[in-house]
Amino acid sequence: MRFEGGCRVWARRVAWLVGVLVVACGAAGAARAQCPSSDNIGWARGSTVRFFLDPNLSAEQKRQIRWGLAEWTRANSVNNARVRFEEDFTGQNFQFHLHNGPLGAGTPAFANKSFRSDGTVVAATLTYDLNATFPGTNTRIVDPNQPGFDTIIIKLTLHEVGHTMGLDHPPVPSGNACNQPDGATVMNYICNVNDRSDNMPLAVAECDRGVLNSLPRYPPFNQTPNPIDETRFFVRQHYLDFLNREPDAGGLNFWASGIESCGANARCREVKRVDTSAAFFLSIEFQETGYFVYRVYQAAFGDLAGRPVPITIQEFLPETQQVGRGVVVGVGNWQQQLEANKNAFVQDLVTRRRFAARYPATTTAAAFVDALNANTGGVLSQAERDALVRDLAAAGNTPQARASVLRRVAEDATLAQREFSPAFVLMQYFGYLRRNPDDPPDPNFDGFHFWLNKLNQNGGDYRRAEMVKAFIVSIEYRRRFGQ
Repeated sequence: MRFEGGCRVWARRVAWLVGVLVVACGAAGAARAQCPSSDNIGWARGSTVRFFLDPNLSAEQKRQIRWGLAEWTRANSVNNARVRFEEDFTGQNFQFHLHNGPLGAGTPAFANKSFRSDGTVVAATLTYDLNATFPGTNTRIVDPNQPGFDTIIIKLTLHEVGHTMGLDHPPVPSGNACNQPDGATVMNYICNVNDRSDNMPLAVAECDRGVLNSLPRYPPFNQTPNPIDETRFFVRQHYLDFLNREPDAGGLNFWASGIESCGANARCREVKRVDTSAAFFLSIEFQETGYFVYRVYQAAFGDLAGRPVPITIQEFLPETQQVGRGVVVGVGNWQQQLEANKNAFVQDLVTRRRFAARYPATTTAAAFVDALNANTGGVLSQAERDALVRDLAAAGNTPQARASVLRRVAEDATLAQREFSPAFVLMQYFGYLRRNPDDPPDPNFDGFHFWLNKLNQNGGDYRRAEMVKAFIVSIEYRRRFGQ
């Protein structure tokens, strides 16, 4: 235990051992943002880190951990690290093990990284202790029965994975760690139960990106010519960005050969690259995974407050990865796997706190269906609405029955048609730029509305709208890979 500026700060810090700092002090005040420091000990640039979620983790922990790791993969796709986190479901081939275990007072999560003499991390473990208390008290730092539990594991994961990337805690501003502006960095401090003050963000911050990009182990991508201009690289990147998986050999060869069939004809190659790119959004695999998740969120929650879309990229990526788990269209029993994944997703969603807060158990069948219909802009006919109400009431209005109704609304043909263009535009940002439409450098949704209007003006034709073409030749997209 050590003391800083009158606030008690507890941390365990021994060479390659790193943990969340837990701070007990007064309410946070205004302060200049402090970016994280760094030990420059992290995963190899461009590596794929396979992680294993131990069976002793709860389903809710796993959901939140996957969110955190998906967010780091997204952030790393646009910073210099390019480190991807990919789940190993077998427990046989991984470098990163996440599990529950005892840590002691003041330590709700703890990362242990093993590294070579040059500082390259080769293996790591992340231990969570949900029974850890603020030292000297019986108050749990992570409390499943208190508000904020549905996000605290995400925050702990973002923080601890930050340690494995080479980040460290920010300097303590004004001697008071709680004065660090809320959300300035994932390496911020926990100041209360479940971080209810939101001192820790739910996304990798610009501060974090800037520090990572300054580390010697993560130099900028300055390749010339730009590797995204190479056909097989271009196709593989689309599998990663839209389908969240490495390409199967047949698919990679099919799309690459289509572009290469143009030979040296520049105009032909341009058209083929645009059509190949658009095909990933239009594919059965994406429509039944990513677009399905989009429509479920639309039906369940409607548009986000002050935004014309129902989902953020931080929500979208982990949900889509779970729906798409083990699914490669045309390979094996992909339809059965997809069906099982969809059902598991909606069944889980209706049990979450966000959903339960919006639709308490006291919500009648009629009120529930009407709310979903309102979220979608009224896509149900009266007959469809009445049938869903009857079915839900007959099934006892249980969570399982609600999940079934939610899925039926999300898969309504009118909804799929109505949301197709907005989703197409949103996925330009999610897929190519790996960000929300109003994330920097954009301050608002003006760009989103521009492309949606242009797509609508051209009858949904992405070629005439030149939408896909604009994104894949944009400076922001190309700088992800080189000059």
